[in-house]
Amino acid sequence: MGVLAGVFDPIHLGHIDFIERTILDNSLDKVYLLVEKNPKHKPVFANYNQRVEMINLAVEKHPKIKVYDCGADSYPISNCLPEIKKIYQPAKLYLLVGHDVADHIKFWPNAGKLLEGVELVIAERNDGITSGKIRNAFSSHQDPAGLDHKIHQYILANHLY
Repeated sequence: MGVLAGVFDPIHLGHIDFIERTILDNSLDKVYLLVEKNPKHKPVFANYNQRVEMINLAVEKHPKIKVYDCGADSYPISNCLPEIKKIYQPAKLYLLVGHDVADHIKFWPNAGKLLEGVELVIAERNDGITSGKIRNAFSSHQDPAGLDHKIHQYILANHLY
């Protein structure tokens, strides 16, 4: 069982590739995406429902990837991870994080307790795909790299970014 938290504004092929590689490398049955509803440290451009709709489009052909909503308005890791650990124990739990997040884990409140029994899988961003670059491409009326066609169409149809 894997867990990846983020804003996903928007979800892109880098996210999907990282999740798929982690599923294969660790023989995972499922990876849950915890979508940050109201991030305190990051601006949000698409609302929560739009971001979840984009995720659902992106994972249609990936049955092992699902959105998990534990009802938390913020900090889905600290609010949802304990719930997931409890529901799925004794299964081994993998927390997928980007290298930027990994640098800050030591500052998370109760990080030791929260990550007890959890294996970290850290993604290196070597493909250059970021949600920010995708948003910037849209705002500059350019074709963004690293975006699923269905997500691209959704963004255009809903006048996002």
